Amino acid sequence: MPSNHRAELEQIIDRWEQRHEWRALSRSLPRSLILALLLSLVIGAAGYWRLGLGAEQVALIAAGLCALGAVGNLLRALLFPRDLPARARYFDLEFNLGERVSTAFELLSGRIGAHPDIAARQLADTLTQARAINPRERIALDFRRGELLAMLALAVAVLGMIALPAIVGAELLTEPPAQVLESAREETREMIEAAAKDPDLDEIVRQDLLDALEIALERLEESEISQEEAFAAMSQLESTLDELGDELGETLELDQSALQAGLEALEGFGPPLEDTGGDEQPGNDFSALSEALEQLAQDAREMSAEERAAAASALEEAADELAQLDSALQERLDEMAQALQEGRQDLSEQQQAAQDAIEQAQQENQSAQNAQLSLQEQAERAEETAEAIARQQAQQGNQQSEAAQSDEAAPSESGQPRSGQEGNQQSDQARPGANQGNRQAQRNVESSGSPSQRNQDSRASGGGAGEGEPSNQAFAGSGGEDQGAESNNQSSGEREIQYEALYSPSGIGGDPDNEIRLETDPADAAMTEGEFDDNPLGESRVSYDTVFSEYQQVANRALESDYVPLGMRDVVREYFTSLEPGG
Repeated sequence: MPSNHRAELEQIIDRWEQRHEWRALSRSLPRSLILALLLSLVIGAAGYWRLGLGAEQVALIAAGLCALGAVGNLLRALLFPRDLPARARYFDLEFNLGERVSTAFELLSGRIGAHPDIAARQLADTLTQARAINPRERIALDFRRGELLAMLALAVAVLGMIALPAIVGAELLTEPPAQVLESAREETREMIEAAAKDPDLDEIVRQDLLDALEIALERLEESEISQEEAFAAMSQLESTLDELGDELGETLELDQSALQAGLEALEGFGPPLEDTGGDEQPGNDFSALSEALEQLAQDAREMSAEERAAAASALEEAADELAQLDSALQERLDEMAQALQEGRQDLSEQQQAAQDAIEQAQQENQSAQNAQLSLQEQAERAEETAEAIARQQAQQGNQQSEAAQSDEAAPSESGQPRSGQEGNQQSDQARPGANQGNRQAQRNVESSGSPSQRNQDSRASGGGAGEGEPSNQAFAGSGGEDQGAESNNQSSGEREIQYEALYSPSGIGGDPDNEIRLETDPADAAMTEGEFDDNPLGESRVSYDTVFSEYQQVANRALESDYVPLGMRDVVREYFTSLEPGG
């Protein structure tokens, strides 16, 4: 009997727990969806105006965030269930059962000892009270009206944001080119101000940096600058800043090498020096050099003549090595070596001067490191600005490509694509003679009554085609025959028509015996002097500006479409920028 009571009581508790989980889900799920929708709005706004995302991408992000919130609530309920004693204590308080359920489980598990009759009565009373509870009535779902309204409003806002490009047009969601260029100008001005006030830059590096920034700003402030030119200007600025940073880094590496060499020269004197060759912080090397000089000055009082000579030689060697680092430090070490050679026992004055020089060199080295970091930050800012211009240009190119594709897909009045009509019109305008000849040949084929007449008309149409397009010129009769036969075959389409043999002379004057021999040796031919061209010197009569403009337009159209790979677009822009007239 107790086992049956226990099984029934556990089933009742499980039903209560399931209903409790549904109530908890009704509270937490709307809040999770509200948070997901808010994040979707923020990401969508940033994606449209900053990251260049499309409506489909924003929709996928919003759906993913909402699904993540719902799945997170379900996983919380599945992965973190409450144990049976915790459930019993909770429902005793929830349903005001007076600890009947928790006491019943303790009696069944033997944790509380009681007389069998008393335990049976207590279990029967607990089951009676538990069976009378309807969990659907006592544990109602807790959907709150305010949260549901907020979730509905946010869902409508997210749907409106997804549909925004189709409503207002994708071009209105992109940052205007003028605003992008103005942002680049403002960023460059801030970089100039920061470079002018940076205390870690020496005058040479500062002047080079300001020159590069001012050149970029002058380029950006041009009234008719294009996005390609602005991108090239910022890319050039980034390259210049990287070069300045690399040069400063090389100088720091040489200083570090000189400091290491100076320490190695003094390694046999003073305290044992640790190996700092792999230390990336030169401050430890400066401290080691200062300690070595201090110890050497203390030991100078007890040195013999030979030891003084060796110490002086080591100091001179260290001074020569440290000349790359600081000339003042080199002089102080030479003075200290000279004092040793003169036999002075008190080197405190020379050692203090050398110590001051070491501190000054350390400060300059730290300033150089800070300057290098500043140059790297400036280069990163220039790179980010160039990337913003490139994103804007890519967005405009995608919009133009989509617009062109929509125009091509839209049917014209005659049922044919517009692009095909435009291409045919351009082809017709480029070859007026050929089209005229073809129309004449078609009329001749339709109106002719005999093969001979059709052949003569075909020769006439071939002559018209030759006038329009020199590359299609042929000898008299041959071009007309081919075009006339083609037109006739296209019009009839039933059977091959036999044509009469055409007049085809084999020589000049119709005499087949009069052969024509070509002269293979130019020396045997008679030279005819005179100017046969109105431009004998071959001077170009087309301005370079016209040629460059035409080629640049073709290149820009290729860059706006997907014809040029993404990795090669910068190369093409820089190439045409370098070819610009007057550049």
